[in-house]
Amino acid sequence: MSAESLPLGRVGAGGHPKPPRQPLTSRFSLQLLLGVPVVASILLLVVPLLILLRFSFLLNIPGKGLSDQTTLSNYTVFATDDFFRGSIFVTLVTAVLVTVICLVLAFPVAYAYARTSFGPKGLLLIAILSPFYIDILVRIYAWMVLLGRNGLIDKVLIALGLLKTPVDFRAGYPGIVIILVYVTLPFMILSLIGPLQNIDENVVQAAQVCGAAPFRVFSSIVLPLSVPGIVAGCILSFSVGISAFVVPLLVGGKIGQQFLAVVVYGSMNTFQDWGLGAAASTILLVVSLGTVLVYNWLMKRLRVGVVLSDEMAARA
Repeated sequence: MSAESLPLGRVGAGGHPKPPRQPLTSRFSLQLLLGVPVVASILLLVVPLLILLRFSFLLNIPGKGLSDQTTLSNYTVFATDDFFRGSIFVTLVTAVLVTVICLVLAFPVAYAYARTSFGPKGLLLIAILSPFYIDILVRIYAWMVLLGRNGLIDKVLIALGLLKTPVDFRAGYPGIVIILVYVTLPFMILSLIGPLQNIDENVVQAAQVCGAAPFRVFSSIVLPLSVPGIVAGCILSFSVGISAFVVPLLVGGKIGQQFLAVVVYGSMNTFQDWGLGAAASTILLVVSLGTVLVYNWLMKRLRVGVVLSDEMAARA
């Protein structure tokens, strides 16, 4: 077909046909489709956060509420008061500890699920997801029965000779960690299953044929290629741990009251100090986002797994 036979306006410079223009209605529909969630996110998320940030710099007057006076006292109290300073430390350390424990416990389970030849794997998946079928309050109270004085945990530890007298684990820090690990563990397992299933079995068998020991196969192939799942699982576990509210509120006694989410609740609802509660919320948001960003930056800098994948692709 010659350029002269093409419709008018479809021939560009050099006789090449121009691509057809996208209809105006289609472009408008695409902008509307993208614009609605963006506007909704700004109105429902960004604007309330900005208002909360503004509240954190306002002075609270007992009995009257927030005033128009700008102050930094809501933030300085977290640097000068031992209780509030410890709340940041306890919250951050607990989130990291829960994440590490979940990673250690979840990796063997996810690897066994990904590599098993068991026929009805759906039953295993149902078992992994079973904690989600029960409300979190029911799960917490069930664990409180197990961790209570003369509970099942006490009886097992006494029978093993590890304890001489019953101990109420509900009133201490171990109870918080145990329940948070239980709540967070499925997220880590589900994040690891996908990358572990995508590992080519031929690569593992080739390493074994070449004489690589099991630990060498794990450290050189399985672990690097599972890094995307590790990153996703750690971010999910850390987010759940650092924002924990119901668990430390019901379990842990005095140390549970130091968690930042509980401090926010107590400041705004019990003491009606919205300035302090807003400051605690801002600190919680900055600490959690900052930790996640630093973690992602380290993973990208190390390029663990990516380098191995690139080398395998190049050899292929």
